[in-house]
Amino acid sequence: MVQKSLNKTFNNVLNILTVSTDAYVLEKYDSGKVILWTISNAKTMTLPAAEAGLNFKIIAGIDGTTSANKVLTADATAAELIHGTISSSDSSDGDSSNGSSDDVILFGTAVKVGYFVELLSDGTHWYVVGSGSQVTTNGISFGTS
Repeated sequence: MVQKSLNKTFNNVLNILTVSTDAYVLEKYDSGKVILWTISNAKTMTLPAAEAGLNFKIIAGIDGTTSANKVLTADATAAELIHGTISSSDSSDGDSSNGSSDDVILFGTAVKVGYFVELLSDGTHWYVVGSGSQVTTNGISFGTS
């Protein structure tokens, strides 16, 4: 019983990755991890090439208190798009990808701790759900690189 409990705690620690560098490239072996993105200045996080089953949950770990945006990009191929919807907790309707060119998720200048996106790849594209508020360039939105 004690060993089972210790193993569970140990495994949970291994599934959290804190990222605070200005540029970070996720690797496919990071799949399944919760990424705590301590974004205080302009930062870029890049997803690995799309591969079926890869999945990441990225959570904002610091409020966006600077004028710099934080950008999450798909791999640098025009064919890999991000599809999905980010819901909003304020009066806006949220934001949906356009389905034809979006390959960037922008964490804007007003992002707050706890805003998140979850991404899953089918091997060709990335599919996302997320939650935040002020879904404009100040919150979480989609764009192109």
